[in-house]
Amino acid sequence: MENILAWVSALDTTIAALMVSGLIWRWKNHLTRRQKLRDSLREHRIILYKAVLDPYIRALYPEKIRQKERKHKYSGEKGRREPLKEMQSTEYMLHCWNLTLLGADDVVLAHNKLKQHFFHQRNFDDEQKNLEGVLLLGELLLAIRRSMGNEGTKLNVRNIWEGLIRDPETLEPLRKMRRRK
Repeated sequence: MENILAWVSALDTTIAALMVSGLIWRWKNHLTRRQKLRDSLREHRIILYKAVLDPYIRALYPEKIRQKERKHKYSGEKGRREPLKEMQSTEYMLHCWNLTLLGADDVVLAHNKLKQHFFHQRNFDDEQKNLEGVLLLGELLLAIRRSMGNEGTKLNVRNIWEGLIRDPETLEPLRKMRRRK
């Protein structure tokens, strides 16, 4: 009887060790597969984020710079198009669909807010509405930053714009934000 109990005990230990090893292997395989998918998505997202941001960034440039850019830098159709018209193109809408499918949740939400702002803005001469658009674009940039591995960033919208515009204090909403160092 003691022999049988010793044998069962040894068998239980062996089975438990095999089960734990199998679970660890399966968990490691799952994590590896997930990391490969994340890396693959990251590359697609970088390209997609650039395509979605491009018209907004070009819209921020003064008309004089955009005209020079059209003459010298771009030779194709995209270079001749105005940024706001480009946002209405089929190609851009396909990028937006892809963003909805592949983008991180926070990026999709920030982009949706920004697009809704532009959809409802009738007068682009309204400085207050333009400032709201700048802030929404800053939120989109922050969401992209977080989705690309900087989840714990301490930057805010003001910090994002400080490196991109000459004098962020001239933008009233940015002036009110605390500067982080």
